[in-house]
Amino acid sequence: FLSVLIYGFNTYIIMITSGGQMGVVLGYAAAPLVMYGFIRALQEKSGQMRSVCVVATGIFVSLQFAFDLRLTYITLVVVAAWVIMEAVSRKNGKVFVYAVLPVIIAGLLHTFWLVPFVLIRQNPLASLGEEFINTGMVRFLSFAPFEHTLSFLQPNWPENIFGKIHFLPPEFLFIPIVAFTSLLF
Repeated sequence: FLSVLIYGFNTYIIMITSGGQMGVVLGYAAAPLVMYGFIRALQEKSGQMRSVCVVATGIFVSLQFAFDLRLTYITLVVVAAWVIMEAVSRKNGKVFVYAVLPVIIAGLLHTFWLVPFVLIRQNPLASLGEEFINTGMVRFLSFAPFEHTLSFLQPNWPENIFGKIHFLPPEFLFIPIVAFTSLLF
């Protein structure tokens, strides 16, 4: 219960929501649903129900992918780590098949824009000019230090002024410890 509260009400999601970035918020909200779909699909015993879970999970991944690609990538990395641990503990290679199928379904649902993107092979950032794709711009946009990311603390908290990073209060280091202790059980 505490992990759910920390995930749902941390400074990052509060700042993103108050900033109006609803695509990121919806992708963030879909992450537990995607992870639950994978867990349910891999732990289902019935073949027909497992197929339903795999298709539903593929739709969930597709929705999260439509909302925010970055959060989908992060979610799938966590799911991949869980699938590897599950395959090792069960000593069953079928786990990988049921984990890859939802990603394939999500890819098929996004073929309407993925296929033209791959066939044209044009960098969409090239039209913006060199000043937007050089390392200086990457440094300018990379404002979240690792300690803020680990502690679920938005770097601009509490003022939400872009580029102004506040000092990390030490009490925020206990939040990830409490949030990740559920993994021990």
